[in-house]
Amino acid sequence: MMKNLMKITGVLLVVLIAFSSFKYSDNRTEVIVWETKTIDLGELEKGDAVTKQFVFTNQHDETIKIVRTKASCGCTVTEHTTGEILSGEKGYVSAKYTAKQSGPFQKTIQVFTTAGEEAITLQIKGVVK
Repeated sequence: MMKNLMKITGVLLVVLIAFSSFKYSDNRTEVIVWETKTIDLGELEKGDAVTKQFVFTNQHDETIKIVRTKASCGCTVTEHTTGEILSGEKGYVSAKYTAKQSGPFQKTIQVFTTAGEEAITLQIKGVVK
């Protein structure tokens, strides 16, 4: 009985070690490759409006589409590539930030696509004088 228990424990230990050596693959980096996910707008004056683009490449085998984008506040307005983005083609999400309050800021934009993945988070940051 004790020998069987030791054999079972040994087999379970080997299986556990084997499975722990597998590396989790983050499909987001394989499907959609962003040139950058963070843009620093630097120093802005109160009332300034700045628009920047986040550019990506569709590395998926299939065509994808941006379903929607969601900004973290009303001071950021987004636009994005409409229509289908073929494999190997580029697309964009643009963010227009209007500086309303003085001080440092950090805003996020969530991007939802048909690639079957979770939302991708982009970020703009800077300082309003």
